[in-house]
Amino acid sequence: MRSLILAAMTCLVPSAWAQANDLESVTYVCERRVEVPVIFVNSEGGASYAIVRIDDRLLGMRQVISASGARYRSGDGAEDYQLWTKGDTAMISVGPDGQDRTLFGDCRAQQ
Repeated sequence: MRSLILAAMTCLVPSAWAQANDLESVTYVCERRVEVPVIFVNSEGGASYAIVRIDDRLLGMRQVISASGARYRSGDGAEDYQLWTKGDTAMISVGPDGQDRTLFGDCRAQQ
């Protein structure tokens, strides 16, 4: 799965852009043994993004304000996703900001 995301990303962004940014690939294993591959993108300008594969879809997420850890959102509608990370743990939810429901909990970065 990780190679699928990397291949998709290669098609989506020019190689010069990818080389100028810090990319980190992580696969989280969540409850029910669901695997969620993620590529984190930290740009030179300080903005951070996540590309996440959920339900056979690649989703682009931007980092948004969080009290603790890092939080990424694909938007703010009823069908938009959120990824919360802290250390090697994560949680994925869906729905409007503040009204989202947990889709996958108890996610841990695969070693």
